[in-house]
Amino acid sequence: MNMPTLNRLRFLVVSGTAAFALAVVLLASPGAGRAGTQAATPEQLFALAKPAAVLVETHFKTTVSVPVPTLEPNAFAQLKLQLAEQIASGQLPRDETTIAQAALAAIAADPLRYLVPDPNQAPRSKDTEIKATGSGFVVTPDGYVVTNDHVVDPNQDEMRQALIDNALGDLITEDLKAISGQIPLTDDLKKKLAQADATFMQKYMQVGSVSREAFVDTGVDIPGSQTQTKMAPAEVAIAGEPIPGKDVAVLKIEGSTDRPTVPLGDDSLLNTGDRLFAVGYPAPATFNSALSEDSVTEPTLTAGIVSARKIMTGGWSVIQTDAAITHGNSGGPVLDADGRVIGIATFGPVDDNGNEVAGFNFVVPTSVVREFLGRINVHPASSSFNGVYRQALEQFWSEHYKQAVPLLEQANALYPGNQDVASYLSKAQTAIAAGKDRTPGGSSLLPLLAGVLGGLLGLGSASALVIRSRRRRVGAVGRPAVAASGA
Repeated sequence: MNMPTLNRLRFLVVSGTAAFALAVVLLASPGAGRAGTQAATPEQLFALAKPAAVLVETHFKTTVSVPVPTLEPNAFAQLKLQLAEQIASGQLPRDETTIAQAALAAIAADPLRYLVPDPNQAPRSKDTEIKATGSGFVVTPDGYVVTNDHVVDPNQDEMRQALIDNALGDLITEDLKAISGQIPLTDDLKKKLAQADATFMQKYMQVGSVSREAFVDTGVDIPGSQTQTKMAPAEVAIAGEPIPGKDVAVLKIEGSTDRPTVPLGDDSLLNTGDRLFAVGYPAPATFNSALSEDSVTEPTLTAGIVSARKIMTGGWSVIQTDAAITHGNSGGPVLDADGRVIGIATFGPVDDNGNEVAGFNFVVPTSVVREFLGRINVHPASSSFNGVYRQALEQFWSEHYKQAVPLLEQANALYPGNQDVASYLSKAQTAIAAGKDRTPGGSSLLPLLAGVLGGLLGLGSASALVIRSRRRRVGAVGRPAVAASGA
């Protein structure tokens, strides 16, 4: 056999094998580039991170006690004389309602002069509770959650005042209702009396000890009903300090075994201009009264870039981004383009009027998160759910719906009730019913491709036989062709 003939045979063998490999790829992975070779889209990053993103609630409770007010005798006697003089001079009509309103207006103008605690009556007590909400993300299958310190341990003075305002607000409402049942009140007089009542209560109130309970709120699907929320109690395993301190806290959910997790990335690899994605529960989009209740469990995705690296007063760095972050986002994961957490959405600047300045937000990097996890010997890990769910979504995105369905069912068995799993399962089943499935083996082109491949492989095999038969005479010259045939 001359060399040109041998080269042609070698080409045929290689071509036949390559065609077979190409056809296998086409049959096995139609559209695979969407989830495989190409970079993941923001939608795909969001879908993979959502099950591990959680709404964090911290409940603070206390009891506020205030004395029952009574009129100070001497001051009230003087007030009656003043009212009598006004009536006598014609400045005040001889009308009981008008006189009573004038008396209330005078008391409201100087409440601490006219009102004193009644020693003959027991103080009134009001149990009060407030909730601080934020975001977080699960980093271990057994339920360790990372969030901000200020989500579980807000400013003590602000938190105490919020509890007081909540309790006093209820008591003032009760008082105004009782007064207005006896004396007609104008809106202006109601406002003045409310302020006077608050002034008296703040002067004499007593506030009990404040208790704290942390919860992780995850959405749970109940068949035949709207999405419901499930509150999982959590303990604060470790906490830092609010900004300018290292604003990190780690919670431990009780009774967790195989929760969805999100992987931690390396923030040191970030460059200015890199894309970032913040996942969380911003209050304006989570607790908006115009939205249905089941929308509470749906996190929000916002996107931006790395704007800069800035140094905090303590000497550690934060990541600046223009991704939209607001109240409620605090503690949520910020992802890089590979879907790994590179930091925690934490804070943004405010102007002189206390209004947020849009476009300038800051992220506590994962290098700081790892410090806190290391102190309590917690090692981020993936759960069984994660692997199955990722496979299911890759099949779904490749339009292999028949392969996605059993994987989604398996994911649901590993972590029952997740609304995202239920949603993709429903979409996959609908696509199958609509004839949109592209799972290998279901294509009408398969017989045609099989015939083409058969011809190519037959030609390649024949060529290989010729080369093998000639091998003893050409020696090493035939080895590459044989190797290609077996590749």
